[in-house]
Amino acid sequence: MRAHYTILLFIAALLVSTSATPSRLLRTEETAKDEDVTDEERKTPKILERLKTWNADRKASPTFKQAISAFKDYELKEQKGLFGTTAFKVWAKKVKALDQENAGSIMLTILLRRYDDITLARLIGSSKFSEWLKSIATDLQGALFAKWKQAGMKPNTIEAQLLKKPNTQLWGENDKELVKAYTAFFNL
Repeated sequence: MRAHYTILLFIAALLVSTSATPSRLLRTEETAKDEDVTDEERKTPKILERLKTWNADRKASPTFKQAISAFKDYELKEQKGLFGTTAFKVWAKKVKALDQENAGSIMLTILLRRYDDITLARLIGSSKFSEWLKSIATDLQGALFAKWKQAGMKPNTIEAQLLKKPNTQLWGENDKELVKAYTAFFNL
């Protein structure tokens, strides 16, 4: 008989502890991204994202694997001011040598692991003013615009996403040029 009371007491304690409201409200993944919160308790989406990229790497073409390997060899993942480094230019030349036709999309896929679409678009847009980065930036921008068009993203969607990013006043003219260029690409 005492065993029954002990089990009931245990179940009651378990139910009370699981139905109690937590002291901290968890945010959704989108809210956490918007506020740049890195100490969020939910890590499942990041783990799933890493699994997807790992699985994609396994199935990738040898050219893509060589491009990723070169990106790691030149230690570009840790570089600050990536587009201004000579290592980036050497890496881009290597990718072009590996696959002249798809170099832009290969570089874009690798760079999107480090930057989101809009940040990368801004970096590419500002790189087009540099003489030695102009051709690389043109390839990257073409690949990014093709990706956006294939995903069905309209120019006004891109403009809205640019406005959500910080430093809109700093990037104002470049953002306008980016939207103008994408609008021209989208209407082709």
